[in-house]
Amino acid sequence: MSIPNVPHPAAEVAARHSMTERELAALIEDAKPKLLAARAERVPPMTDAKTITAWNGLMLAALAEMSAAFGRRDYLDAARANAAFLLERMVENGRLRRTDGAGDNGAKGFLDDHAALVHGLLTLHRADGDTTWLLEAERITRHAIALFWDASEQRFYDTGNDQETLIARPRDVTDNALPSGHSMMADALIRLSVITGESDLRAMAASSLRAVRSIMMQFPTGAGNWLCALDSYLSESREVAIIAGGDGVESGGAGAMLSRLGREYLGSAVVVSKPERSDAGADWPIFADRRALGGLPTAYVCQNYACRLPTTDADKMMAELAGLG
Repeated sequence: MSIPNVPHPAAEVAARHSMTERELAALIEDAKPKLLAARAERVPPMTDAKTITAWNGLMLAALAEMSAAFGRRDYLDAARANAAFLLERMVENGRLRRTDGAGDNGAKGFLDDHAALVHGLLTLHRADGDTTWLLEAERITRHAIALFWDASEQRFYDTGNDQETLIARPRDVTDNALPSGHSMMADALIRLSVITGESDLRAMAASSLRAVRSIMMQFPTGAGNWLCALDSYLSESREVAIIAGGDGVESGGAGAMLSRLGREYLGSAVVVSKPERSDAGADWPIFADRRALGGLPTAYVCQNYACRLPTTDADKMMAELAGLG
């Protein structure tokens, strides 16, 4: 076989050839450089070295989620570095690319690239409270709407209006090994509509969900992420806004509250945070009239923007959130 493998235990092979296991191990070690030299003369298999935005967006979300769930700073650092890479290296002239250019000259990004990146950025903001990720997620979503949303048909397409015109504009809505760009975008629109208070985002999510109603009913195994988005859409909105004192979420001590939230499964609850001095999202209802009480990190636990009394105690924050049902 051309692929080195160990089909039998060393003791069995040694006994078959009247050798000790030590002699067999020495023989193998002696053969390795000879095998490597022989293999080096063959044409190596082709490798795909492209960086794909959509896949990186999904990994970004996974790293951010794991960092929060397990308290792993290394995962959070990796997520931040990945987000910075995608926003800096995968954007050309303001347009998100599909790849880094290896092999196909950096094709323009499709719907799933935008949706996965937005998903990753929203998840990262939930983990570290940096409003940079939140603002970028909102900006990329608006750009995706301009590129992929067809207002006359009230639906998204996989290709942008600045890409090659095909006989039929592709639109694959099924969730397979990877969630479809459509279901990821619908979920992002629902979350962002709660954060920003912009009703048009929620309306687009509703239109997207209606368009796949029959698929969700007849083939639920091909609509897993759609069903999650539908659950979020139909559920009562739950929001947690954490306002940090000082200049940053971590420096202001709100990071401990985010860590506490990150260790729990919160379903479709929306978690956002920002420093009190920051103007980011100042006109969004989720941040309206929010203050850090006494300069301490303060949590506002709300349902449909109707909030409980603000608290600076993480245990009370969790109890209030659990009380929303």
